[in-house]
Amino acid sequence: MKSNMTKDLISKQLALSGFPFQLRIEKEVRLTEGRHGWAVKAAEQAWRNREADNSGFIDLVLEHTHYSTLRLVVECKRQRSSDKRELQWCFLLPEGQAKTTDVVRCFSVDAWSASGPNYGPGAVRVWDDVRITPPSFQSEFCVMNSDEKRRPILESSCRDLLDSLDALAEEEIKIAQRQSSHFRAFYIPAIVTNAKLAACMFDPAFVSLADGVIPEDKYIIEVVPFIRFRKSLVNTFPEDDLVSSLKKANQARERTVFVVNSECLADFLTGWHIAPFDPFENYAILRRLREAR
Repeated sequence: MKSNMTKDLISKQLALSGFPFQLRIEKEVRLTEGRHGWAVKAAEQAWRNREADNSGFIDLVLEHTHYSTLRLVVECKRQRSSDKRELQWCFLLPEGQAKTTDVVRCFSVDAWSASGPNYGPGAVRVWDDVRITPPSFQSEFCVMNSDEKRRPILESSCRDLLDSLDALAEEEIKIAQRQSSHFRAFYIPAIVTNAKLAACMFDPAFVSLADGVIPEDKYIIEVVPFIRFRKSLVNTFPEDDLVSSLKKANQARERTVFVVNSECLADFLTGWHIAPFDPFENYAILRRLREAR
């Protein structure tokens, strides 16, 4: 009797924990690595972001075996609820935005230990647009539940994930400089969830001014395997000297976070390719390199 009670208690504890889901996601990546080329570089990676005064653990850091400069920084977000609304994340796509894109705002790093007799170690850090396939819809609004008292879960998770990404990049920069080697990497944040992902396409002109509701016959829902969540996710003023207006300041703070349904993870990881946003040159990175040296 005592043993059964103990097992029942443990079962309840396990049902409340997100760690089994995280371990299953890691196992899925390893099982399907031959298909997509992503390898687990680190799991439960401790991090500390001094600037943001934040710390924690990165669930998974993935590195592409072909494009070795690519990093996926993964947060596993398991949803558990009897309310089906909380098991479906709905991303809004107003008229004109219901199209796929291959653009991603990601974090690129170029670091060196030395450059000639007059230069010491240094690094250039840039949030910039690149083109990454596979393409997907892109949204800046996610409707998760009807409880207005709760903080937006996705935005909060994204901010912590971005803090961890910055800290991870700094750690890899230090490792490369200690080894006197050149280092280049692109960091892309991703949230993997068991929640279903839905894209809601509509014309804002049909939203009622009286109650703010979209009539049921005025929107289209499409279930998607993954989506780009892009918006101004940081609140610090951008240091870029090209920022000359509120609009540009807001754009400079934009980040892209992939949101992926866990059952579609292997499909999401398959067929990746990265290319410059500008086919001629990545001006922002080159300019910062010249200024840094």
